[in-house]
Amino acid sequence: MSNQIGFGQNEENIAEKYKDAHKKYLSATCPIPEDNIQHFVYFARERNEIIDHPLLKHPMFKGAQIMCFWKNFETQKGQYDFSILKKDYNYHKKHGKKLFIQIQDATFYPNNNAVPDYLLTNDYDGSAVVQYNENGEPASWVAKRWNNKIRERFALFLKALGKEKCQVQSENITNRQLSTKIKNFLKPTCLP
Repeated sequence: MSNQIGFGQNEENIAEKYKDAHKKYLSATCPIPEDNIQHFVYFARERNEIIDHPLLKHPMFKGAQIMCFWKNFETQKGQYDFSILKKDYNYHKKHGKKLFIQIQDATFYPNNNAVPDYLLTNDYDGSAVVQYNENGEPASWVAKRWNNKIRERFALFLKALGKEKCQVQSENITNRQLSTKIKNFLKPTCLP
């Protein structure tokens, strides 16, 4: 029985034909100048996986990227607790690695709302909206970034984060686009 399904008797199996094709480029030089691109291992919210992870021991990786919910740092209005971030930073620094944080004021899961609990009130217009999937089921949460009060609170949070003594390598804020059908967290009405 032949392993060359779909080929004539004298044709070469394509998988075999190209399996060593890369070898002719091994000594190629690249005209692109060297740069300072750094690679980080992405752990999402699984910070317990960071400890002694083999990829973080590899010199190719400069550190870890972790996801952080806004509400995990601002436990009450104006009260910030960055102790877990400091712990992560110190662990990486001790091992010659860097920390990259992804700040979330939006989530991709219906059971996780990233905004602080104190914002889930009428004073802040509920602070977040549910985004629905194509079946009309809740799929994610998004902070009401268009609300001046929410923007102000988020800016104060970022300012407090910037004053912390631990120097993270970088941070990014998620960009979450909304569909045209969103639902207010406190009011069961859908917007057109």
